[in-house]
Amino acid sequence: MANLIYIWKMDLWKFLNKVIMKQFKSILILWLIVASCNAQSHGLNQSNYNFEFDSINFEGDWVMNETPETLYIEQDTAYLSVIDGQIHIKALIYYSLKSKNKAFLKLIEPTLLGLGGARLKWENFSLEKNLVELTLLSNDSLRFEWLGFCDKELKQSVFPVCGFTSDKQNWCYLTRDN
Repeated sequence: MANLIYIWKMDLWKFLNKVIMKQFKSILILWLIVASCNAQSHGLNQSNYNFEFDSINFEGDWVMNETPETLYIEQDTAYLSVIDGQIHIKALIYYSLKSKNKAFLKLIEPTLLGLGGARLKWENFSLEKNLVELTLLSNDSLRFEWLGFCDKELKQSVFPVCGFTSDKQNWCYLTRDN
């Protein structure tokens, strides 16, 4: 019986992961409402929950001076040129519950691969680990921190540099391209 419940939970978890990837904001809001109700019933403080997803606008084109790489954000999807002409990806953007000006990107799939990008083992890259941390500093300024692709087998970052960053520094500032 315990094994049957475990299998059911794993199937449920896989199903929820697919739903969350497609409609992340809706599911997250529903979860927050349930968590809020649970917090109220247990007398907990609700101030840790952030319901203001649309109050901060990450959408648009983001660029860094003198680099061909770009970041384009539209609703819950981001398009990032990791290395211009070699690696372009589609990513899921999701928002921090602790800080309303923070967001994270997770890999969905590569969209354009040059010879260098095609040599990477994309099937080994985690879809669960964060690739990028974004911090909105103002309406036209964004801190971009590259965390890298995480290899599921090695359990470590295997691509620590992108076109926005360098070997010495994994973050930079981007500006909104109007």
